[in-house]
Formats: sequence, C-alpha cells, structure tokens
Amino acid sequence: NAAVNYNIGREVRSAEVSKAEILETVILTLGATGTLGSKTLINKNTRLDALRYVGTNINDLQGTIDQLVKNGEITAQEGQNVYQEVYDMQAAELRTKGTITNSNNMLETSDLLQQRQQLISQREGLEGPLKEDVDKKIEDVDQQINEVVNRDKKERLPEWEEIAAVSMAVQNMWLTCYVNNIGSYWSTPGFIHEYGKLIKLDDNESSLGFFFMGVYNHKESPKLRDDINTKVEWQ
Repeated sequence: NAAVNYNIGREVRSAEVSKAEILETVILTLGATGTLGSKTLINKNTRLDALRYVGTNINDLQGTIDQLVKNGEITAQEGQNVYQEVYDMQAAELRTKGTITNSNNMLETSDLLQQRQQLISQREGLEGPLKEDVDKKIEDVDQQINEVVNRDKKERLPEWEEIAAVSMAVQNMWLTCYVNNIGSYWSTPGFIHEYGKLIKLDDNESSLGFFFMGVYNHKESPKLRDDINTKVEWQ
C-alpha cells in the first residue's frame, strides 16, 4: 500500500506498511525465485527491476538478509545469492552513472564498460601490432555500448504508450480524410509481422498495419448512432 501511494503521489490505501517491510518482502521474493528452476516465476525484467529497487533503497543489505535467514524465512544460500545479485546491480548503477534506464540494458552496459577498462589496462606499454589489436577490441566494445545506449533510449516509453500514440495519429489522419471526402481504412493483415522483416525493422520495432486512402464515388449511408448519454456516465 505504501508503494502504491508513493507511486501515484496520493494516499488511496493505508500506508501503515513500512518501507523496511516492503524491502524485506521484495528480498524474500527474490530469494524464493533465485534458483534455476524457479526464476521463471517472475520475468527477467521484473526481477532486475526488483534487484535495482532493493539496491537503491536499502541501507543495510547484509543485516536484513542475515535477519531473514535467522528467522528461517530464506535459506543461507538464497540469502547469499540475493546479496550477490543486488551487489552486481549496485555496481552496474555506479558504472553507468544514471545514463541507462532499462535494468537489463544497465547490466549489459556495465559489463561492457568493465571489459573496456580491462582492455585499456592491457594496452598500456604495448606497441605495434599488439597495441593495434587491443585498439580494435576497444573499438568493438565501444560500438556495442553505443548499440545498447541507443536501444535503451528507444525502450524508455512503454510499448502501450507508443501504440496509443500511433492510434491517435491514425485517428487524426482518418478525420482529415473524412472532411476532405477521401476514403480511408486502417488494416492489420495476417502477414504484417513478415512485412516488418521485409522493411528491415529493428528487433524492438513492429509494423502496426497499413492505412489505405483513395477516392470513392458512392453516397454515404446514414450513420445510426446512439445518444452519447447511453455511453457516458456523468459524475
């Protein structure tokens, strides 16, 4: 309840649950779903977001885990696994310095930055072909980092918002066509996913259909519409 109130900015439910209790619940969930067979109980992004939440908000991670283990709520191994996962997320947050939004992208970028730093250390004192070889590896890592950063920028808006924005744009085109006596129709045929491959969309992009426009020479049929008050409840 406290988390809901915090996220929407006003109290809609009792906020008596403390932040510490929320963090304990998240850690318990992470511990219970940390083994290989149970990681599918929550999807990867949700798990990474939970780890990030704990890493950002908790003051005494080891002490909280130790208490949960002492109470028998998680095993020592589960506690150790959660600690390492949260630690890795905290390290990734520090390396990326707030430049990455998506938790999965942040871990990937952190690993690449660590690789880059190791390569820079290896390059010291090298000359000739050996130095050129390391420089090429650094260049490859830099390219991978740029790809992840660009992907992260595209993923910052949830997909449903982007679909809603496209829908509103299509509606505006539809209304414009109507007032100019242009026939129009939005269609999403079954082969739409294959069409996305044809025009070489990126992995995080998808086609939402075709908007057909054309001249028509038939008279419009009368629209039988119900009164607006049958569909809207005024309060």
